[in-house]
Amino acid sequence: MEMQDAWMARKGEEIQDYTDCNEWKNFFAAPKAVYGPIKAEILKRWDEHFQGVLNRPSIISDAAIDRLPQVEINVDLDLPPTLQETIKAVQQLSRGKAPGSDAISVGIYKYGGHQLICHLTTLFQEMW
Repeated sequence: MEMQDAWMARKGEEIQDYTDCNEWKNFFAAPKAVYGPIKAEILKRWDEHFQGVLNRPSIISDAAIDRLPQVEINVDLDLPPTLQETIKAVQQLSRGKAPGSDAISVGIYKYGGHQLICHLTTLFQEMW
């Protein structure tokens, strides 16, 4: 059993080295060496890993949280965005940047005119 544990520890270090060096192909291929190509087993192992990493009990006591100073709630944040806020946000967009995932360039927003800004404001208010 110790030999198997040592092998798994070395394999874990090897996989960690792949992530440190951004060798993603080797990183994703490495579990096959450990578990074989059985997808269900690989998914089970990933689940075990992330359960241990992400679902940890909090080490902060409720008493410590209760001692934190309380601040007033900023109710202005509940208000939907105004036309003026949308105009200001569009004006603050930087030109010369690549479009985002929506593939809409900054120039479209900046030079789309008042009607576009009104539609954007309405959209933001609906989403708010």
